[in-house]
Amino acid sequence: MCDRFNLDDDDQDKSVSVSNVVFHRFKKKLVESNYQMNCRKCQQNRGSVLLQKKDVFCNDCLIGHCTKTFRTTIGKSRLLKSEDKILVGFSGGLSSVALVDLIRRRLDEEQFQKLRFIPSLLFIDESILDNERQIFLTKELFEFICQAKMDCYFISLQSCIGDFSNHIVMKDDTMTIQNIKDFFVQNNHSECAQRFLQNINKFRDPTLKYDFLQRFRYLILMKMAYHLNMDKVFVASTLNELSVGLMNNISLGRGIIGPNEINFCDNRYGSILLLRPMCELVSKEVVFYLKFRKLDHIPCKPDFLTSTRFPLKSSLHRLNEHFLTSLSEEFPSTIHTVFKTGNKIKSTTSTVVSLIRCKFCLAQLENQSDDKYSSYDALRLTSILSIGSEQQSSSCIDGEKFSHYCYSCSRLCNEINDKTDQFEQFCILSSLLIAKDENQSL
Repeated sequence: MCDRFNLDDDDQDKSVSVSNVVFHRFKKKLVESNYQMNCRKCQQNRGSVLLQKKDVFCNDCLIGHCTKTFRTTIGKSRLLKSEDKILVGFSGGLSSVALVDLIRRRLDEEQFQKLRFIPSLLFIDESILDNERQIFLTKELFEFICQAKMDCYFISLQSCIGDFSNHIVMKDDTMTIQNIKDFFVQNNHSECAQRFLQNINKFRDPTLKYDFLQRFRYLILMKMAYHLNMDKVFVASTLNELSVGLMNNISLGRGIIGPNEINFCDNRYGSILLLRPMCELVSKEVVFYLKFRKLDHIPCKPDFLTSTRFPLKSSLHRLNEHFLTSLSEEFPSTIHTVFKTGNKIKSTTSTVVSLIRCKFCLAQLENQSDDKYSSYDALRLTSILSIGSEQQSSSCIDGEKFSHYCYSCSRLCNEINDKTDQFEQFCILSSLLIAKDENQSL
């Protein structure tokens, strides 16, 4: 790792590390061209952005590159059919704004290039997680939603527990941004919101709190998709987010769902598939795409679930993200390598058609074998003995209750529960899928 290469450049240090060879060769070429390099694709326009420390793109070619990557990712899967109804998760962040713009542009293309599915947007208000209860739905963001010319639904994060049919608002021509903000403020002061906050505040570990909120948001998307009779769900996860997510899953003992959460298609949620059409785009490409499309004026919503809100050593998510980001500065292919490695892992989860899956994350449970001396049972026995006795631990660890959850979700359950099973109310999708399976069997 410490080998040196002589680049024969008098203006630069003649000894550089192996990891920077490509960059220093590019820098040498850049100096020789008087800092005016043409785009590597069209070879005509002046380059505007540098990717992977070696690839120079102009404005138009970068937009074309992102558009082609987006379309190719969708096309090669062959999962989308004509007139499919797609629910697009729109958080107001950078990647979700780029996803909506990519969809809108492809819908306006000529006949032979036009995407033929029917998209709808879902905006989940997460202001309940903000200490100041600030509703982040700006005028620019609302105008962008209106210009997209798609059906858009609004719902609050805490309203998805129980019956939420009366807590959904659909945008129409007469609705203003103030009407939607008033709707969110009313939801934040409801009794359901107070119960939600009480349960969330029980998480003492930021790692567990981040893990819970991240997965609960996906459950809301899928439950809304079933409620609105959608065929597929789109999320704006980029290559960087998926690579960091794979490391997080392995660190938290969720390795069994690693392939499902990094691949283009996630089939854990029954008949409705969760798709990631931006899984091959890196965050840097998304940022410059918005800049060149003149969409960078839209104030993007701060993600209340992101790990960067926490100090570096506060959670595993923060450490994994910092590790991969720091490593990719010296080795630009690190993120791509992690992503491609995760894609090669075969998933053992097909469709949710049985009761042997976790009620919260819908992962295949590890304790389904006939072997009574598996590692899962050994872990449970260790937890019981560490407390003192099986009788004393019965109030903290309910074997019958935890048998419905995977290892990581049982930690979430143990963190949030008291004498009553408070965690059961957040499993908003498992009961729905079980009911559908029973109807199909009949």
